[in-house]
Amino acid sequence: MVTIGCITLHQPWASLVAVGAKPFETRSWAPHLSMIGKPIAIHAGRAPIPEKLMGVEEIAAALALPRARWHTLPFGAVVCTGTLAGAYQVKRHDWVKDTVEFLEQATLSGSEPISMAKGCRFGDFGPGRWCWHIVEIRPIEPPVAARGYQGVWAWDPDAGVP
Repeated sequence: MVTIGCITLHQPWASLVAVGAKPFETRSWAPHLSMIGKPIAIHAGRAPIPEKLMGVEEIAAALALPRARWHTLPFGAVVCTGTLAGAYQVKRHDWVKDTVEFLEQATLSGSEPISMAKGCRFGDFGPGRWCWHIVEIRPIEPPVAARGYQGVWAWDPDAGVP
């Protein structure tokens, strides 16, 4: 049995990761250092999409799916896998320039520290938050039904529902 770390996100955030429109998942906590450079799975939770979302039109465009059809997004399923390239703690987010500046001393990565990131439109980039940088995204078609959990949990791609 081979398991990989998995995190559960609400929709439409999980699908935004799966289509490559959301390369940073924001959390209040950093991943364990041992996760960096390893595969990670993204699970879409079962909770309904919140009625009030900022940037609804931008989200719909990124998903190529009108808001009226959001009920067709997968719920309660693993939607993609990727590699956790690093995690960076936010110093400042500039909405006007669409950039995020990270604290260099709060970087978990095997590569050079990232100082600024562009295209950070989806997530809570408040000071002190952690941005998990997910690369090499591989959508799972069809999504695999699974029960989600809080925190990082082990998902076995061959078993499906844990």
